[in-house]
Amino acid sequence: MNGDFDPNGHKNLELFRYYLNRDLQKIDSSIQDNRGELKGYFIASLVDILVVFLFSENWIDFGKKWIDEEILIKLITIVVLIVLFIGISWISNKILQYWHLKRKESGREEYIVDEAKQRTIDGFDNIACDGLLICESYMERYGLTEKPYVKEFYFYEIIHHLTKSTDLFEEIYGHIDLYVSSKKIELIDTYRVNNYIDFTKKINDFLRSEMKEFTKDDEVKRDIDNLDAVVAKWKHIDGLGNKIECNESKSVSVSEEGVHIMEEVEKFLKEAETYYLATVEGDQPRVRPFGTAHIFEGKLYIQTSKKKDVSKQLHANPKAELCAFKGGEWIRVAGELVEDDRAEARQSMLDAYPELKKMYAADDGNTEVFYFKNGVATISSFTHEPKVIKF
Repeated sequence: MNGDFDPNGHKNLELFRYYLNRDLQKIDSSIQDNRGELKGYFIASLVDILVVFLFSENWIDFGKKWIDEEILIKLITIVVLIVLFIGISWISNKILQYWHLKRKESGREEYIVDEAKQRTIDGFDNIACDGLLICESYMERYGLTEKPYVKEFYFYEIIHHLTKSTDLFEEIYGHIDLYVSSKKIELIDTYRVNNYIDFTKKINDFLRSEMKEFTKDDEVKRDIDNLDAVVAKWKHIDGLGNKIECNESKSVSVSEEGVHIMEEVEKFLKEAETYYLATVEGDQPRVRPFGTAHIFEGKLYIQTSKKKDVSKQLHANPKAELCAFKGGEWIRVAGELVEDDRAEARQSMLDAYPELKKMYAADDGNTEVFYFKNGVATISSFTHEPKVIKF
């Protein structure tokens, strides 16, 4: 529809503006760096014009009226040109020195020194972050198509854009004190850096999980291994600029009241034994029976396998809803399912359901756990008003 807003089109236009502006800045910088050479060309051109004029027949005829010797006229002309060239060079240098002095006094010169730093910060917005959004868009399309050659195209493009994004972020991560601060508005906020790291890990996990489809290509495997090595060393940044383990920031305190509310939801699901989890694949709803429900660190978790379609659908679109029925009541739980890739989260789930250990292990690379974010549970019945529980 004509009135619809296309975020991808908007982002492409923004990227075009950024690259155009960057190239114009490079041209301007090149001109500034070569202004001495350009000045020399300009002065030399003036001298050439004067030489052509002075040695023309009209000038010679004019000089002969006063001095009968042509050679003397040429010698005097050369001396005049030399003096003129020196004079113009001296005056132009004085003008440039005065101009630089005024720039320093106004603070403009210091801004020029920091332009490289500003370009890196702008690159974080327009290359690093936008690159992740492009990857996420390709991941969604990857899950919607059944054509192998189209899947292959999306997969390779995700590798390309993620590599391009992480290459720029590596410069920022290696110089946190220069680029990252929660107190200086002109720098990158720490929460944005941490969010970028988490987002990148999700995309990298997707590449790793889908790599089995492209194992014949050694170059693809090498590129993903390189991404693994880069992403694995990244840690979250705290408010003081210190690097901390990513999973340290996931441990949050939950009030006793909050846990009690969530336990009511967990109890209902356990007593129902089977619930039905709905996800979305493109514009097509998908539903299947589930049985795991477990509270860990104040969050409600479910468990699945990375090999299953439900995993791919949740990574492409985390919005989900489940439903269960028992004893004349039914429950609906809606929210976003977020993966927790910590081994201790997976192990806690397996300890709560020992029968799963016959098929899964915390470190098998296949077991996957998700927790509800912004969860809303509604317990309904024909005999009482709906009860809404937010967690």
